[in-house]
Amino acid sequence: MSAFQEVGRFLLDRHVLFDVIPDDIATDQQLERYRRVFTISSRDHLKLETLGGFSRFEAPATVRVSASRPSQGREITLHFVNYARQETSQETKPAGIAAERPLPVSGVRADVVIPPGLRVEKVEAITPEHPDPVELKSELTGGRLRFEVPAFLVYSVVRIRPSS
Repeated sequence: MSAFQEVGRFLLDRHVLFDVIPDDIATDQQLERYRRVFTISSRDHLKLETLGGFSRFEAPATVRVSASRPSQGREITLHFVNYARQETSQETKPAGIAAERPLPVSGVRADVVIPPGLRVEKVEAITPEHPDPVELKSELTGGRLRFEVPAFLVYSVVRIRPSS
């Protein structure tokens, strides 16, 4: 388990998107769609230069990034979770929700690999604080979509909407 966690932490800390598939049920056909397959033996070969070509995110270490796609449809949804909190002393620490003191994060930049044939119509972001979608300025070049995520406290969703 520690080798698995080491590989996962390496990718998480570098804001690289990845899937986890149990090796006892992974088929060659499933694995063919991946640019690179990491295994627990990969930990001996993990280097930043091995990550070229992947979707990448410039974000503080307190931010975690994941992605999802609906089973039907072509939209890509990116999830950004910020774990930065203002520390309080144990003596004055309130209980429950009052103990949450999130620190806002800004300047998160995305460089997302867009699947071949997907034409992007728009990119929009929402947060619990601002639930109305905000269209983001983005640039699509060479199959890569680049944009900046608006500042957020704890959670932000960016939806990459394809054209019909």
